Amino acid sequence: MGRTHESRTGGLIAFVQPFGLRDSSGGGRILRALLQEAPVPFLSICTSVRPPAPPPFGREVHLPPRPYFGRIEATRFARYLHWIAEWRRPAFERALERTILEAGATAIHAIPHGEAFWQAFQVAERYGLPYFLNVHDDMRYNLAGHPKLDFLMDRLAYVWQRATGRIVISEAMGEAYCRWFGRLPYEIVTDGLPDELPEAPRPRPEGRAVVYFMGALHLSYHPNFRVLAEALDRLRARRPDWEVTFVTRGSRTPVRPRTVPVQELPYAPEAEVARDLDRVDVLYMPLPFGEQYSWFTRYSLSTKLVTYLGSGLPILYHGPEDAAAAQLLARYGAAVQVHELEADAVSGHRTGAGSPGRTCRRCVTSGTRAIPAFGSARAFLEVAGRGSGRGIHRLSDYGRVRHIAFGRLHALRRALPLRGGRAGEFPLPPRLSRGRMGGVSR
Repeated sequence: MGRTHESRTGGLIAFVQPFGLRDSSGGGRILRALLQEAPVPFLSICTSVRPPAPPPFGREVHLPPRPYFGRIEATRFARYLHWIAEWRRPAFERALERTILEAGATAIHAIPHGEAFWQAFQVAERYGLPYFLNVHDDMRYNLAGHPKLDFLMDRLAYVWQRATGRIVISEAMGEAYCRWFGRLPYEIVTDGLPDELPEAPRPRPEGRAVVYFMGALHLSYHPNFRVLAEALDRLRARRPDWEVTFVTRGSRTPVRPRTVPVQELPYAPEAEVARDLDRVDVLYMPLPFGEQYSWFTRYSLSTKLVTYLGSGLPILYHGPEDAAAAQLLARYGAAVQVHELEADAVSGHRTGAGSPGRTCRRCVTSGTRAIPAFGSARAFLEVAGRGSGRGIHRLSDYGRVRHIAFGRLHALRRALPLRGGRAGEFPLPPRLSRGRMGGVSR
């Protein structure tokens, strides 16, 4: 790498991603959990074309790669707007570099949900800054149809091999990327863990089934919700004396049950979500069915998973059997699982409602036992502390921390003295083939 850029006021980490701190997506939720009590200064650089909402805390700047065109963004002409970003790319790269340097950044953290992760890496390489790659979703899912997808997958492989630290959202993703891009140490980071875990299932009243869903409701989930609505109607017909309700937080359900009331709550901070859990009975976790979503389901974990597991409530998982979330839940027996779009299959499990039976109690207890597999900030600090200040690079000497709470920045703070890898340390991987399940051609 080139010359080193030092901050006069101490370490500052620049976070580069195409969403803001207040974003309602899973990525926004992870970012808030990470930065809410950050032990080092940070600057969030939002690279979305649409202006983000004002951040709930901290410093954030909006650096769009092109102008936002309002209603045109939702039309068939949106596909051509990429060329405006391509025409403005040199100006955007200069603005990104200037923003990072003027902030006095001593490290860069980037999420590959667009080209900015590569542009941020080039800044890190030029100025000798530590660079942390944090992969939430495979780009073949979130950038499907992008005209530069092949190029960006090549660059992702290059960055994977040269990053100071690699963070993934699941073990399935980490192992897949090691197969495709080269085996290197990585850390698994999901969502913030609750400070206190329930020692037993939450008490729930008899004759009540309040089913709860939180977070963004993607179009791909609509078939799941149609089946759930029918299943709730059937449950109500079988149990007319029960209080059956469906509650969503942060989304509007695309289909409403005919006989069951629905409560749609607006997006709210995590503290409000925690209060929601005091008055619900079953947590609904859908994932989309279909091969077209396999790049997402097989390697990513929903950001609500840890919150659900630490709630002391039964989880109803409704999605493909080969999903990373399904495999994790099955490993611990931590959820009732339904792997088909059939209302009878969903309602037949009673959605874990009413008086908790042995199955529901076992799932809740197993879910709580699964939480330590996600690790904790304290466990990470203990391991990182053995590195004598060398942080993430030394973690491989003591074994990987399986799943680290994404609640604090101690890991990155310990790694600030590090410098990026030397150019030529790893060979540039051959071009990746697109659309092949199970990996890339070499």
